[in-house]
Amino acid sequence: RPLFACRSGEGPPSPSTMLVICGTAVLLLGMLHPGVLPRSAPKERPARVAPALHSRSRVVALADDERSPRATPHADMIQRLLTQTSIQSQLSYYNEFKNELMGRWLESFLGHEHLRVKRTGDYGGGRIGFRGVTGGLRCHWRDYLATMLRSGPQEYDVRYRVGTADIGWWPQSAQDTEKKATDATGEQPAWAEASASRRNNPYLKKQEPTYRTYKEVIEPRRVARGLMQIREQIAEEWRDDLNIIATEGALLREWFCDRESDSGLCATSRPPAEDLQSAGAAVGDDPDAASQDADEVASNARRERESREAPGILLESFSNATRCWSADSSPFRSHNYDLLQRALTRQASAKTAAILAQDKEGQAKSMTVKWLQDKLEAWHDDFEAPHDRHTAGHFLVELMEQVPSVRMGDDGSVELLDPALVVDEILLQRQLIAGEWVEALEETAQAHSELLRDDLTKQLDAELPQDEEGTEGAIPEGKADPEGDEDCSSP
Repeated sequence: RPLFACRSGEGPPSPSTMLVICGTAVLLLGMLHPGVLPRSAPKERPARVAPALHSRSRVVALADDERSPRATPHADMIQRLLTQTSIQSQLSYYNEFKNELMGRWLESFLGHEHLRVKRTGDYGGGRIGFRGVTGGLRCHWRDYLATMLRSGPQEYDVRYRVGTADIGWWPQSAQDTEKKATDATGEQPAWAEASASRRNNPYLKKQEPTYRTYKEVIEPRRVARGLMQIREQIAEEWRDDLNIIATEGALLREWFCDRESDSGLCATSRPPAEDLQSAGAAVGDDPDAASQDADEVASNARRERESREAPGILLESFSNATRCWSADSSPFRSHNYDLLQRALTRQASAKTAAILAQDKEGQAKSMTVKWLQDKLEAWHDDFEAPHDRHTAGHFLVELMEQVPSVRMGDDGSVELLDPALVVDEILLQRQLIAGEWVEALEETAQAHSELLRDDLTKQLDAELPQDEEGTEGAIPEGKADPEGDEDCSSP
């Protein structure tokens, strides 16, 4: 039986009417059964939706808030890092396939040039320049993907010079080659004089460079779906990696206790505060001397940080993690593993400082809280721009090596600094936050389905004509979505 029965004298329904009816049916089916919606939406272009402009002026003002009732600050952070690394992975793929136009477009979308991946050779994805825990995204990760889904196709005129070297690191001229060889040896190469003679010979015919141009259309919706697929792949990898990282704390404690068995961190039961205070005062009769000695130890540890080798237990843990990685893992997985370690450790440390500050004892632990906050401030640059891997492990080892001490407060009171209490809480918070992140990563595919469903709703609202009284939620033909224009694009 035909789907539509035409009345006498009337023809079949128009294609636009068929599109609206079919789209409404798909939307209702997706609302009732979210699992039936595919991860990748059809490849149709959005109709009558204004393309987003690449501007940072409106995007920087967007704050990282929780857009879902199930979201927590910790869960929102892991999704933000997931989007950051997926952009870098996509740029790596563009470099590998020598798609310079798409790479530049993705970098400039909403002002994310700092996530650029430098091409280092003919094979491989290149080298990432940004490895920070914060500041990766200029707006909320949902706004980033939603804005890309709403953006319309964009056409570009591409012009390139014939004969351009195909290898990213290859010099583009003889002068560059000569300069590179000179800088490496300190002397001009043997062929430098002959090369200069040929360049200065007026009788040698110098051909004018030849350029070719072509047009290429970029569909942001397809790019957004590609990022979603990469996000789901990395989310699956991170669930396995977080389970391994969560166990590193216990292994690091065991390694440290084998080396320093008399440390307060290794005691089976916590000694009384009076015993810890007397042990700390043994550093010197003057409480200020103990504080100065502790500060000097911390300063020396920071100077030796770059040349210090990672504990063998961290190397062993990382080696065990890499054995589980498949050959088709996402680009920069080892860097992302280190990013997870740094983000998890710093988040757990900040949570520990907040917990100790709200403790019932109050003033009795204020010096310990201040000490931890000073440590986080001193390690800020290392967490954001690490010189080497295992930064989080070095940070924990430095906290473990701190001996209990007595310090003088601003009001003249003497307070006990208890590093073992801080380390115990940080290791516990690392496990708890890692569990929250794993649960948040499991909802990545569902979050993508919600974004696609919302985008489909906006398209249908733009297609549906308004009735005489005005249809609620419908967008008149030829006008942009006001919500999207306010979020991530400029007028």
